[in-house]
Amino acid sequence: YGGAQLQAVNTATATGAAGSIAPMQRLPTLLQLFPTLRRLPLAERQRLNTLVQDLIHIDANIDVFEFCLAKLLAVMLDDATGNAAPYGRLTLEDAVEPVHILFATLARCGSDDEREIAAAYVAGIGGVLARYPDYATYDDWAQRTGSALSQLDQLQPQAKQKLIEGLARTIAHDGRLKVEESELLRTTCALLRC
Repeated sequence: YGGAQLQAVNTATATGAAGSIAPMQRLPTLLQLFPTLRRLPLAERQRLNTLVQDLIHIDANIDVFEFCLAKLLAVMLDDATGNAAPYGRLTLEDAVEPVHILFATLARCGSDDEREIAAAYVAGIGGVLARYPDYATYDDWAQRTGSALSQLDQLQPQAKQKLIEGLARTIAHDGRLKVEESELLRTTCALLRC
């Protein structure tokens, strides 16, 4: 009984502390916990990952922060991640569709105005690909973006650098940095290991 009360108090304290973190600091703060979490036994890491996935999918919506948290947690807690090569053999021209999906998702994070979104998309992707699909929006953006990030991890190092520079241009297009843009860029850099 005493242990359950103590756990409830610790949970309430942690929840209160988490609620006081500024939105722009949410992901950086969580990233600081990952080295400690990686030291947990595999079974506990898997339970934690399952719990977070369940909490994220408890409602019908997934927001950018939840998407980023889920992707980072899954990768950071995976034993095999550290064994993967930091780059692959794909060129940007080999990855037009995943590049398009990532830029479309990021551009949508920056504005609610369709013209601004399309302009930000072109400003970023235009410096990455000579020919690219028109901007499009997707209801299943989380699944598409997750798949795109997995594919883009196979890019050559120079291609990864060019991709990240293009993403920065998309964000900078309107002169404002929104929390969601920051979170998606930080997550992309972590997942692509650059």
